[in-house]
Amino acid sequence: MLSSLRSGLSSRQPLWRALPWSLGLFTVYLGLVLLLQWRNGAFTGEFGAYSDEAAHFVAGVMVQDYLREGLSRSPQQFAEEFYSRYPKVAVGYWPPAFYILQALWYWIFSPSRSSAMWLMACATALLAWLIASTLRNEFGLRAAVLAGALVVCWPVVQSVSASVMIEMPQAVVTTLALYLHGSYLEQPSNRRALAFGVTVALASLFKPLGGILLLMHVATVVIARAAKLLRAPHFWLPFIVVLCMAGPWYVWTFRTLQQSPVDLPWFSSRIHAELANALLRQLASLSPSVFALLLFGMALSWSRWTYLGRGRGIWISAAALLLVFWLFELVVPASRSARHSTFVTAAIAWYVTAGLRDLAQSRIFQAVHPRVGRTAIVLIVSLIAAAYLQRPVDTGPRGFQEVAAFLSSQCQSSGWHPIVLVSSDEFGEGALVCQFLLSREACPWTVVRASKLLTKSDWMGINYELRYRDPEQIRDQLARLPIQWVVLDEREGRRYPHEVLLRGAIQRDPATWRLIATGARRTARGRVAGRLLMFARTSPPATAQPLVLDLTDRIGKQLRVNP
Repeated sequence: MLSSLRSGLSSRQPLWRALPWSLGLFTVYLGLVLLLQWRNGAFTGEFGAYSDEAAHFVAGVMVQDYLREGLSRSPQQFAEEFYSRYPKVAVGYWPPAFYILQALWYWIFSPSRSSAMWLMACATALLAWLIASTLRNEFGLRAAVLAGALVVCWPVVQSVSASVMIEMPQAVVTTLALYLHGSYLEQPSNRRALAFGVTVALASLFKPLGGILLLMHVATVVIARAAKLLRAPHFWLPFIVVLCMAGPWYVWTFRTLQQSPVDLPWFSSRIHAELANALLRQLASLSPSVFALLLFGMALSWSRWTYLGRGRGIWISAAALLLVFWLFELVVPASRSARHSTFVTAAIAWYVTAGLRDLAQSRIFQAVHPRVGRTAIVLIVSLIAAAYLQRPVDTGPRGFQEVAAFLSSQCQSSGWHPIVLVSSDEFGEGALVCQFLLSREACPWTVVRASKLLTKSDWMGINYELRYRDPEQIRDQLARLPIQWVVLDEREGRRYPHEVLLRGAIQRDPATWRLIATGARRTARGRVAGRLLMFARTSPPATAQPLVLDLTDRIGKQLRVNP
């Protein structure tokens, strides 16, 4: 007979009461995260694991520079000037919380790949500690510790924690919001509603995905059959808090956010395919066994808690969040990435743990011996962890750091304005911008991205359009621009049309562009996956025209590059 869950998750005791236990467990999780980061090559990564990673790092450094400058001028003016030199900034498209967090961290530890990885490791360890702390009273110390460790080993968490991404810090805030919302459901009050609203606003200032916590807030009324909450003023307080705290930012950046595509699959014939794909994405990110345990835990637990009561609020909140998140994936294509599942990590961990506990206490094992169930659960968890650790995650391509180091050595003896044109895919261009940014003390670089100079498109890469139709046009344009070096990424696989045209323009003008070095583009595992060609200009342009970036399709203006 399955026993009902007790009220540990909603205990009124603060999470930090057992301070030695908390610090010790956090340290253990931090050590495990750092070990996995080292194994996955995170500390030698070059900010190319995700297309957004470089933009997040550059934006964090930009905010740190702005704070160091003392807020002496308009933030928009500073951002535009910074972007004109290091054109991979995400502030404006993404909210500012993650970049402020990075800026404060880099202020203490200085911006580098290592310090960024330590920040991500601390966020991941804090998430695992929060999950274990909320599970301890309910399932016991050993089960809670194992649940936190399994979260750290989850491949999606490994991948995100090995790169500079928003998801881990936002997952920490989401876990706090879930805990506070469960407390609110059990004992509704203005204070609890206010606390929940603040965490939702903070989650929304990390990423717009945080806004679905408000949808969860409404969905719990249906799940818990608590329509009377709708008549209480405190139920609507979180909406007011989010509107006041996060609303101004989204109003200010509304034009940029309009570039995010939104589908409405229920108006089309592919609704069934979309539903199936959403389930398959969850299945692939979790593994079949964990996904089965998640459904098992939700089915048994949710069916027993169909009304509010002590110890039930957090479970209703978690179930509502999982359902709302799954539906959200159908509407917003940009959310259909495995890494976004980290947003619901806590809810998944809680129900998977419940599923394991219910499985251990099922009649199948209890009929033999109580210890058989516990032994089986340990074996299942061990097999899941082994499967998760079987293969290191991909932390992006390599080889760009050597390019920046070599050109920085050339820059010191050239006497020219150090302007470099980089041509690669969205991963390579971002990685090159980061490496030149980290090399700015050796050489005050100005980086120009070929994807911005030679094409037009929005932030998502949609509506891609060439500015020049043949290599001769690009050659003539380069002849008039004060660009000193060009880096071409001849990688394996498909290349964009503008990359092919730029390569042709360089080949057609050997008198102006001389190949000075060739590097290797490598995978995270060390396999050579292409060449990085470095060209130097043989002489300055006779009449150099100003270098202007046409960003009217993004921010409604042009930016002049001032080296």
